[in-house]
Amino acid sequence: MALQFISIKNAMIARFSNYFSVYFTILIPNVLGRIRNTKVRWQYGFLLFLILFAYMVIYLVFSENGFGRDGVVPYIFHWMEV
Repeated sequence: MALQFISIKNAMIARFSNYFSVYFTILIPNVLGRIRNTKVRWQYGFLLFLILFAYMVIYLVFSENGFGRDGVVPYIFHWMEV
């Protein structure tokens, strides 16, 4: 995530960080699967969901390819429609 925030204004670092973003689909379920207590596992999963959702919104607003510059909007909420 740190590389993604650094790459908001730099496309070369963005390419480098996108290479490693694939591994999060392997890493996150493995880490959450090692937590034995299901209540704590659910809490960590929900917290991770909130953090990643906020990250997605921030990245889309401020990145070079976000909806502020190129008009790329992967998801539109009904309250955002014009």
